[in-house]
Amino acid sequence: MTAIPAAAMRAGVRRGLIEFRNMLQTPSEMLYYAFGLVAVVAALIVFRDATIDESGFSIVRFLLPGLLAMQLLIAACFGPATVLATEREDGTLLRHTSLPHGMRGYVTGITVRSVLETVVALLIVLVPASFLVEGLWARGPIALFVIPLVLLGLLAFMPLGFIVGSVFRNPRAVSGWGLVVLMVLAIGSGLFFPLALLPGYLQIVLMILPVYWLGHALRSVLLPGEMAVLEVGESWQLLAAVGVLGVWAILGLVLAPALLRRSARRESASVVERRRQAALQRV
Repeated sequence: MTAIPAAAMRAGVRRGLIEFRNMLQTPSEMLYYAFGLVAVVAALIVFRDATIDESGFSIVRFLLPGLLAMQLLIAACFGPATVLATEREDGTLLRHTSLPHGMRGYVTGITVRSVLETVVALLIVLVPASFLVEGLWARGPIALFVIPLVLLGLLAFMPLGFIVGSVFRNPRAVSGWGLVVLMVLAIGSGLFFPLALLPGYLQIVLMILPVYWLGHALRSVLLPGEMAVLEVGESWQLLAAVGVLGVWAILGLVLAPALLRRSARRESASVVERRRQAALQRV
């Protein structure tokens, strides 16, 4: 009985690798990454000498953990949400429901592709930042916790991507309103300003979600200890951050296939065909 799920997982891994390879061979996708690299390098150079008030602490170094978290949010949420909405529209998701353990393989494929795309997105930020941001790795071995935190954050963010992809009916809506939702979530979760500035009830709501906690965890390993005064509670809460991210990651691994099956059950061949024809007319 275990051979069938293992086969589905292997098929999912293979699908994720193929899709990532195809992405690397798509000029528009590579242009997107190239533009992102140029934009990051330009921003790092322009704000390289800017400091926070009289403290002399680099603004770029302070904002970098939030930038990493936002890159991860886009790669782990926006990417899967767009793929899910697209494949609901063209019938790919519906076809997976007819395969043994098809949803588990489908989730595995999206996860593998998202992991690889996240690696590329983070390299675009971390490689130039390592040369242009003074003191980025000043905390030595502690800063290396960025790697496991990023992987945990990826798994924690993906449930949000599946939710967005299930709510919006087509990829154009995801690219529009879905992206707006994710950007509001990123900005509102304190990635670029102290969450303590918001009213208490908003802090509670946002601290239930994983976005704030990934930003907090990254700040706790990349920024000096005295910067903790800007956090809620004026201290680093790395164990709490890992706990919240871990809960979201487990929820994603357990609930994602069920959520996708529920989304697929609302589909039918006739509905998919009507949406496909409508999409072709727009093209």
